[in-house]
Amino acid sequence: ESQGPGWMVWAEAAVCQAVEKQNFATGGKLLGRLLSAMVNDGYESVRVLELGDLAHRFMANASGFVASETYTVQSGDSLWKICRDWKKKEVYFSSGWLKAFNGKARDSIRLGETMKIPTGPLTVIIWREACLLALYVDGTPIRLVPASMGRLGEETPLGSFTIGECLEDPVYWPQDGRSAIPFGNPENPLGTRWLGFVEESGYGIHGTNTPDTI
Repeated sequence: ESQGPGWMVWAEAAVCQAVEKQNFATGGKLLGRLLSAMVNDGYESVRVLELGDLAHRFMANASGFVASETYTVQSGDSLWKICRDWKKKEVYFSSGWLKAFNGKARDSIRLGETMKIPTGPLTVIIWREACLLALYVDGTPIRLVPASMGRLGEETPLGSFTIGECLEDPVYWPQDGRSAIPFGNPENPLGTRWLGFVEESGYGIHGTNTPDTI
């Protein structure tokens, strides 16, 4: 929904003020509205991407406003094991998100350490025409980046999708019958990550080995 340039200016100033006052819960929702409004009003991508610094501020302070539960580290725990155990409770998060949420620079954890388990849902929204991708938690943008959208004959599909397969250093399987291309091979275009869609197995969100083409 279009809000008009006056509202855009007010909203951006209000978000900045919310960050200064550490009112991240209210400011985050407003940032989400502002981001959608700017894209819908046809603002140039380079201008919209200026909101990325604000989104990063919310990412750095996510544990202060995102829904979470307290967990005490048990014997034999690791970040990966904690992710797996909470997945059984239908609470989904990656070890990277768990680490970032708790402000940890390394993967190591200590017996008896108290951690926050993020229970707020993560959602990715992609604007195909604007070539933008945003990561949201509980409706607040915490990452905003430029993104390429498919290619002729293999256009990025429209709709809602579920991310199922999450791979680090992925192997690339060409659709032309060639053998699998391992990670690190210059002909593997997937970069360091692959997030595959459940509903469209041939499509997903991935990195790139040619960032200058984005």
